[in-house]
Amino acid sequence: MLYLEKEAVIGFNRKITSQYGQPHVVVAEANLEHFLEQAKHYAENIADDEERLIKKAAYLIYHLTYDAHAFSDGNKRTALMATQTFLELNSYEMHEEQEILASTMKKIAEGKLSMNAICNWLAEKTKRK
Repeated sequence: MLYLEKEAVIGFNRKITSQYGQPHVVVAEANLEHFLEQAKHYAENIADDEERLIKKAAYLIYHLTYDAHAFSDGNKRTALMATQTFLELNSYEMHEEQEILASTMKKIAEGKLSMNAICNWLAEKTKRK
């Protein structure tokens, strides 16, 4: 399984914030490192490769959105881009309408979706390339 490097995620945020004219400020690099590293170990007991990938993707999107607070701005958009890239690196892609993505990311950020609910959502919206 292929994983994201911290520098790549920081680059995603730099790109996202520049597109919206926002400052790019890393405020909690240690949190970002922690959650990226923990994603490598999360769900390793799952035998099914696809299920393990979805659980790891859910871990990433949840923690980068809800509690990492790695950047001063663009955390939800960065978390989404990081998760989509993680899936693509591993030959999967997520298909969802933009409005639903925005709504779902807001719910994750507000703590209104559990990890289980996020796993179910990703499983429905993610397909092998």
